[in-house]
Amino acid sequence: RWREVLIAAETAVAVILLTCTTLLVQTYLSLRPASPGYDPRNRMVATLSLGDEPNRNAEFVRRLIREITLESPTSRAAVSHQVPLSGMVAAFRLAAIDGNTVTVPSGQRAPLLDVNPVSPEYIDVLGMRVIQGRPFDERDMRGAQPVMIINRTAAARFWPQLDSPLGQRLSVDLPQGRAEFVVTGMVDVDRTSGLSTTSRSQTLVPYDQVPLAGVRVIVHEPVGGGFDATALPQ
Repeated sequence: RWREVLIAAETAVAVILLTCTTLLVQTYLSLRPASPGYDPRNRMVATLSLGDEPNRNAEFVRRLIREITLESPTSRAAVSHQVPLSGMVAAFRLAAIDGNTVTVPSGQRAPLLDVNPVSPEYIDVLGMRVIQGRPFDERDMRGAQPVMIINRTAAARFWPQLDSPLGQRLSVDLPQGRAEFVVTGMVDVDRTSGLSTTSRSQTLVPYDQVPLAGVRVIVHEPVGGGFDATALPQ
C-alpha cells in the first residue's frame, strides 16, 4: 500500500513540475521582445548634415550610395532621415485624409504624423518586409507623384474598414509646403522607437521627394567585409 501511495505522490509531483515548466515557457514567450520588423545586425550608421538646397541634397545622396557600392561591392547602403531605436522622429501636421480636411477641435493640438524620408534601398538594407504593395524605386523621383509607405498601425488608424490601404491618400504639411501622398506599400514594422514602446503610425517617403537636411547613412557590411568609411565622398 505504501508503494502505491509513493507512486501516486511521484506522479503528482511530476505533473506539478510539468505544469510549472509549461507556465514558465509560456511566460518567457509572452515576455520576450517582439520582432521589430527589421534587422540591426552588422549595420553601421553615420550622421550627416546637408544644406538647404533640396535638389543638391537629393543628388548628393544618390552619389553617396553609388560611391559606397563601388568602394565595397559586398556592402549595401541606404540613407534615411531617422533610423530605428534612435529615439528621434520627424512629425508633421496631418492635414487631410483622402481629401477630407482633418479638423482640430478648439483647445486641442493638430494630429501629427511620423514621416521618414528614405532612399529606395532603405527597406532592403534594414531587412524590412513589404506585406502589401511595393517598395520605392526609380519611378519615385522628385517631381513625380508623391508616394508613401505606411505601417500596419497607420493603416488601422486611418482606414480600419479597409483590407488594404493601397491607393489611399494622406496630405501632410511639410517644411516645403503641403503635399498629398498616395499609399503604395505597407511594411511589417510597428516599433522603431523601441521594442517596449507603443506602436506608432509611421510612414516612409522617398528622400528624393522630401530631401530634408539631416540624414543618416546606413551601411550593411557582411562579417569580414572590407568597407572603408574614410573613402566616402566629401
